[in-house]
Amino acid sequence: MKLKTITTLCSILVFSIASIHGQNNAIRFDGSNDYIQLANQVNVTNSNFTFEAWVKPNSTTNGMVFGQDVNGNTNHQLRLAIQSNRARFYFTGNAASPSISLSSAASTVPTNQWTHVAVVRSGTTVTLYLNGVSAATGTSTLINNQSGADASKPFRIGARGGTGNPNGQNNFNGSIDDFRYWNIARTVAQIKANLYYPPSASATGLVLWYKMDAGSGSSAVNSATNVPGNNGALVNAPTWVASPIAYAQNSIDLDGLSDMVSIGAPLSNNASFTKEAWVYANENIGNLNLLSSNGSPFWINAGRLKAGIGGNIEVITDPGTFPLNTWTHVAVTFDDASNTMRLYRNGTLVATNSAVTLQYSGENMYIGSWQGTMSFFEGRIDEVRIWNVARTALQIQNSRNMEISPAAEANLVSYYTFNQGITNGTNAGINTVIDQKGSFNGTISGLALSGATSNFVSQYASLALLPLRW
Repeated sequence: MKLKTITTLCSILVFSIASIHGQNNAIRFDGSNDYIQLANQVNVTNSNFTFEAWVKPNSTTNGMVFGQDVNGNTNHQLRLAIQSNRARFYFTGNAASPSISLSSAASTVPTNQWTHVAVVRSGTTVTLYLNGVSAATGTSTLINNQSGADASKPFRIGARGGTGNPNGQNNFNGSIDDFRYWNIARTVAQIKANLYYPPSASATGLVLWYKMDAGSGSSAVNSATNVPGNNGALVNAPTWVASPIAYAQNSIDLDGLSDMVSIGAPLSNNASFTKEAWVYANENIGNLNLLSSNGSPFWINAGRLKAGIGGNIEVITDPGTFPLNTWTHVAVTFDDASNTMRLYRNGTLVATNSAVTLQYSGENMYIGSWQGTMSFFEGRIDEVRIWNVARTALQIQNSRNMEISPAAEANLVSYYTFNQGITNGTNAGINTVIDQKGSFNGTISGLALSGATSNFVSQYASLALLPLRW
């Protein structure tokens, strides 16, 4: 969600932001002999760095996201591979310098799904990230000295190997999009902020940025302006394909039948909390869960907004009828110290229960479902926020109409903006909703991911005019 404004300037800004990734393409590699070869090598020496890209593997075969081999296969390797549904990073120096090898857990890079992969070196610490969450980390004092590197071992995207192997080695089978190299260590907050939202071409430290949006041609253009040039040549004709990797001001539409997002257990036992979201209900009859765990649902039942805790599913109820076919902000707070639960609709307190004797139990939580198997919500949901504190009425009122900066909110546990994918477009392969604050990325289940329903769709237009970035 974004801050409401009515100025013409903001309307112009919205148009430019909404169309910021208008072409939405990627490059598909066949796993046999095609790749992208850079004009110049990447010289990381012993400095900090960040490499990142979106990948969609089509097989479990060992395939290189990128690779640069210098002075043979044992010394000065720089490789990121997808193998057997894992991400693997290899970084070796000379014979006297220690190497580092990192691998994510099993099944963390699914076949035929888009996954964002990043590797960051900060000092002696190297971290592998998947979808903005740390997947492996290690330490090394490695010096990968590539000044005056062997020009016969070029930097390749989609393969590795020297010029003596024109077809490449360990060729990637699948699609790659939005490849970037930074000569700085990016923070996890910075990585998350630019997963879908593109950085400035002159952003600090950005050296290589291959958007892969051209859709045709034999070159991958470097869009970074700090160090211009170093375009990539498409070797052996990899294919341009459509990609859903895009930033858009979206919400998520759920069909009321099986659609949901599973987010794990972001709240601990006996926690105070606030759950809030913008919702657009297509129906209000039956049991319609908004943001629920087994014993502590936040839901609509028989036309009323309700919330529960500790196994009592109706601790508090809104006396008014929940509106249909209109965007409504909802929030529930629970203060464990005072045993008090409060319910808000559009920033207004509608119900209070100050005699709650039960406590929260840290359980798996679902957006749009109860227990992940039933009582599905039909309509749109946006700006889902989970806090480990009972927010005040003023806090809820002041922030409900705008996107918030996750880094600035100490008590924010998880935050889902749904600003990803192509609005009403083909978003097949996007199976993760990014948690902009914490490590509880959501897993999409049941959605068609195509068309105007059961997909990423437009959000509340009155709140979508001025983007707030962090």
